[in-house]
Order: sequence, then C-alpha cells, then structure tokens
Amino acid sequence: MSCNVVVAAPQGGVGRTTIVAQLALRISALGKRCLAMDFDPQNSLGLRLGEEPIAWVQRSTAAGRGNRIPLSAVGLVHPQLSQSVLAEQARVRGGRVSHVAFGVHSCAERWQMEADMLVEFGGFRARVAELTPPKCDVVLIDTPAGQNIWAEAALGLADVVLVPLLARASTAALLPGYEQYLQEVAPDLPADRTFYVISQWDPTRALSHDVLELLRSVRAPQMVAHPIFYDEALEESFARGHATSLDDAFQVAADFDMLAKFLVEATSVHERRAASA
Repeated sequence: MSCNVVVAAPQGGVGRTTIVAQLALRISALGKRCLAMDFDPQNSLGLRLGEEPIAWVQRSTAAGRGNRIPLSAVGLVHPQLSQSVLAEQARVRGGRVSHVAFGVHSCAERWQMEADMLVEFGGFRARVAELTPPKCDVVLIDTPAGQNIWAEAALGLADVVLVPLLARASTAALLPGYEQYLQEVAPDLPADRTFYVISQWDPTRALSHDVLELLRSVRAPQMVAHPIFYDEALEESFARGHATSLDDAFQVAADFDMLAKFLVEATSVHERRAASA
C-alpha cells in the first residue's frame, strides 16, 4: 500500500514544486518506488522533473488553440488518462521518475473536474488510486499554494503532509490559521503526521535564525531538524536545462538528501501503523 505525501503551504514562493521533484528523484534513488503527481493547474512539475521547456510551451499553445493534445500532455484533468497512457508517457519522456502531470487543459476541462469533485469526492479518490501503480511505495503530490479546491483534494488523500515555510516574520502569523485549515480539510490525519520545514534558508540573515528558533520552540516535534538552504545553483541548473541534476557538493543537495531520508522514515512509520491497524 502506497503512502501519500502531500507538499502544501499557506504561502507562495516556498519552492513546493522543486521540493516535490527533488524528493521524487532522491526517494527513488533510495530504492523506493515513487510516483510524483501534479495537483497544481500551473502544470509545472514536469519541468522540474526534466521535461523540455520548449516542448511544454508548444503543447500549451496547441491546447489553447483547441488542437488535439499530444499524448505526453495528457494528465490528471483529462478523463482519458489511464495506466496504459501513463506507461506510454513514461516511455516517451524517458524520465527517471513516474509522473502524473496535471495536464495541458482548457478551463472547461478543469471546471468539469472541480464540479465533479464538489459533488462526489469519492470518485476522484478512486481515480487517483487507479492511477497509482500497484507496487508504488510513495506518492508525492504537488499542490497550489494556499486554500483552494486542488490543495483540499490532495490533503483529503494525505497520509503525511510536508509544509515548507519561509523564514519570514509573516510565517508565524500565518501558521495558526493554516493549521486550523488542515484540521478542517483533513480531520482524519493524525497531528504527528504533519511536518514543517524551512525552505530557502539564508543563514546570513539574523531574521532567518530568529524565525527558525521560534518555530522550533512552538512546533518542535513536527519541525524537520535541518532547513533547506537557498542556493542559486539549483536555479542555475534548471536554467541550463539540467533540472534533475544537482552537484552533490552543493549544500542544498545534502539538504534534499536528508529530507528524503526523513520522509522515507515517516512513510515507514505510516506503513507500520497501517499494518497493525
């Protein structure tokens, strides 16, 4: 049985999609069968997993003109998505990680799925389960920032939630309201299955240290011990067309490795609990 890990945040710009992509690569490298799913209508997870940006733009333009969408652009929002389509997408993309895109879509397609979810969420839950390979260990789900139907759909499926936060003064003010939101949309999720990590950490700023210490003092059991450092090397790699490669000499690579190992242990705890239930 797979463990659904949802990466969600109350604020934008925390690097959710980058975190999902890097974790998918690194958890797979640890020997776990991993699937990355994009619940964000921006549909950008594929880019962070190494999809060619020009090809993505061409498909988006074709969809906007009402043309037939290529196989590799079909995603979660399309009714024709199936395991066989995913297998063919994986062959075409040649990626290292299995990936369910949100899909290049029209507004009408997205609105229809949102309407269907509002009427009957169980159907959407079943569909996501059908798209998950039977021998998958970890499903990593990317979400839009804030409170919206796609984030809520993902959180409704969550076994573990990872919340990236910025080391800013506003973060402490946002957190209580966001925690209440999590309790409302995922009431069956145990409190100790939600974890927080500081993203884009800048150790040269005193405020970064102050916010980290504040969050550790109020959420100590749920705070990931090591923050994810801000490193321009990550964006430089992406800009050069090497989205999935990151030199191990960079601090941010070590940070993602530690976070991947942390989540593998968290998913193992979930599996042990599920087996004993």
